[in-house]
Amino acid sequence: MRNLILFSMAALSLTACKRDDDNTTTEPSIVGTWKYSKYVVYSGKDKKTIISEEPATACEAKGTMVFTSDKKTSYTFYTDSNNTCVEDGTETGIYSYDATTKKLSITSSNDDATTDVLKLTDKELEVVVENYDYNNDGVDDIHTYVFTR
Repeated sequence: MRNLILFSMAALSLTACKRDDDNTTTEPSIVGTWKYSKYVVYSGKDKKTIISEEPATACEAKGTMVFTSDKKTSYTFYTDSNNTCVEDGTETGIYSYDATTKKLSITSSNDDATTDVLKLTDKELEVVVENYDYNNDGVDDIHTYVFTR
């Protein structure tokens, strides 16, 4: 009987332990509340050299992008009006995010848009907002918004 109890305890301890060599990695989740942080322009020539960076103003930094687990999204805008920070509206819709292709699609009452996600970590989300030649070198540059949580 004592051997049966020891065997049961040993079996339980083996199944309850987490393996340290578990090599599975999970993609960070887009779900959550993201605050607007900065606007960045990358050179279109190498797609990594920053040619312009503008941190969000204190008022703009109040702006939030929310992604829920049931695929709903909302974005609340803030602007400076006569030296007073005011909420400038909220856009709502539904979204899908493909972690393989790094494509984020948002459908709202005003627009349907699909964009590239340049970066998604537990703390930062960077999305492409437009491409145009910022520095007049004949190559479209990559304009992004960066959000943090």
